[in-house]
Amino acid sequence: MPTKEEIKEWLKEIGKDRFWLAQECSVTKPSVDGWFTTRGNVPAKALLVIQQLMEDTSKKEECGEDQEPDVITSLDFSDEEMEVVRRFQKNFPGIDLENYLRNKVIELCAGLDKQNKFLIERDETTSKVAEDSAEYGKPTK
Repeated sequence: MPTKEEIKEWLKEIGKDRFWLAQECSVTKPSVDGWFTTRGNVPAKALLVIQQLMEDTSKKEECGEDQEPDVITSLDFSDEEMEVVRRFQKNFPGIDLENYLRNKVIELCAGLDKQNKFLIERDETTSKVAEDSAEYGKPTK
């Protein structure tokens, strides 16, 4: 079983943070933080998950597979764009690009949805004002 120090080093090597580890182990980030305190211990169940993750990472390295998240590579970036992504991962190893991307997509969609609702309401108001104006300008009988 890996030690706390080995786990910390492995996280640095693969560019993942404790938030990611918490997700993989189905626990909260504060729980993971507690594991790495002086008196903290990594629970046996989490150790098994982490050991499997470490083995999977090792197998990928042996096969020469890139460690980039599938969602990043599935976007079919050009070579130049992928180099930008790799530099970002190297410079900011603690940021989980897959989760970051997911959050940005949600923010973008929520913003566009809000903008769309505003435009629909504005168009409905404009149409109503135009109808009222047309009605107001008609001669009375």
